[in-house]
Amino acid sequence: MDVTGIILVRTASTRLPEKCLLNFGERTVIEHVVDRALHFGFDPIICTTREKVDDQLIEIFSSSPVKIFRGSTHDK
Repeated sequence: MDVTGIILVRTASTRLPEKCLLNFGERTVIEHVVDRALHFGFDPIICTTREKVDDQLIEIFSSSPVKIFRGSTHDK
């Protein structure tokens, strides 16, 4: 049985901008998070904002079966 896992992520940050896109080995941090979710049987949903800066996240997962939800900055 698959369990849905919501991954709240955005690239805007004041302390460390784009931290989810930092390289961690050969892939980005967010790719590792999604891979771990899939490995443990979760059906991950990337939940991010409609801001243009978060388009990078959509590009990463556009050719994968990972679901994506985009909402407002204040109420994802």
